Amino acid sequence: MYASMGENAKIKLNSVIPHFRHDIYWPGWMYMEIESRRIFQNSQRLIRMDKTNREQNRPTGDQLLQKSMYGDWKIVNEKITDTLPSFVRTGDTFYRTIEADLSAFVKARLKPQLFMTVTLSERWPEFRTIIQSAQDFLNTLSGEAHGQAANPTNFPWEAVEYYYERIYHLRRHLLANPRVSGFGKLKETVIRYEFQLRQAIHSHMLLWTEHSIEELISRNYVRADIPDRNREPQLYDLVNVHQIHTCQLHLCGKPPGHSNVQDPCKKGFPQPLSPVTYHEPGELRYRYARFKVEDQNVVPYCAPLLLIWKAHVNVQYVTTAGLTKYVSKYVTKTEPKSVVSIEQGEGRVKSHLEARRLGAMEIMCLLNSKPILKMSSGVQFLPNSMPENRTWTVR
Repeated sequence: MYASMGENAKIKLNSVIPHFRHDIYWPGWMYMEIESRRIFQNSQRLIRMDKTNREQNRPTGDQLLQKSMYGDWKIVNEKITDTLPSFVRTGDTFYRTIEADLSAFVKARLKPQLFMTVTLSERWPEFRTIIQSAQDFLNTLSGEAHGQAANPTNFPWEAVEYYYERIYHLRRHLLANPRVSGFGKLKETVIRYEFQLRQAIHSHMLLWTEHSIEELISRNYVRADIPDRNREPQLYDLVNVHQIHTCQLHLCGKPPGHSNVQDPCKKGFPQPLSPVTYHEPGELRYRYARFKVEDQNVVPYCAPLLLIWKAHVNVQYVTTAGLTKYVSKYVTKTEPKSVVSIEQGEGRVKSHLEARRLGAMEIMCLLNSKPILKMSSGVQFLPNSMPENRTWTVR
């Protein structure tokens, strides 16, 4: 039975035989091969569409192509259209589409109440058992100790599958359950999956909730204090392990041990003390209740979420000024690229294919068609100009 390259890659990755998903080079090579062929096919569609436009006398079809400066042939006019179509989930067009969809979503639903970030942790006991089992299986197949260490980046397929399953259950049993969520009914969600420095996966979420921010503050939903060791021992341990910010010069611009409240780091630490949670006009974030000096480096968290997730979380109330930053920086930002030597005139496609940096977990997400952005409601753009003024483009 015939299967496309993408379907064939899924079959091999999800097979009981783990050779392909544990190979260092094959997943990356396979994904970039798939992507290059899809871009080629899209370019051929542009050319066929130009021919159709000429036959039907459509005035805007010819604008998609222009004469090459290197010879008597046609090339895609990248000032008007893009040879990296939106279905290529690592291209600039894809992220521009995400930004447009989310902008329309926010305008229709107004300001969300909560912004959450959750991250993958190597310390999850169940996850450690999974990757250790994968390690032992490789050792059994080879008859000797395998060279790869039992950590998430060396077993990206297992890490990605477990993480997406954990996110699914988190949303189903906590966030979407009004009896235990703490914020009432969950109206809308936007989840963006991202990869820290091209490696560990984490998620940014915008939540539209039934309860207002004022109601959540009165319930002390978001906290930024170190709990009492005797009254909340488990939460005390989790906060000290996962929620304490430590300044690093290359990450937040301040050296370790920085403690000047008047000159905080880029992340805003150490935070000022406050008896209540409130919003200072003009600031991007809320100021959270912090009662003692030890609280000044605590990253805001939600107690039920931290107790369930058992890894680093960041939960904050959304401000009108901060929403633009959340949307543009965390939810819709494109993945970083390296500066490499690409000859001028080669075009955006060649630069995209040769200058891409893909982490092992990102490759597994892309090959297995995992969502990069997930919205609880869809967005559809409708043309509102007169038919004679509409332009033609590739779908």
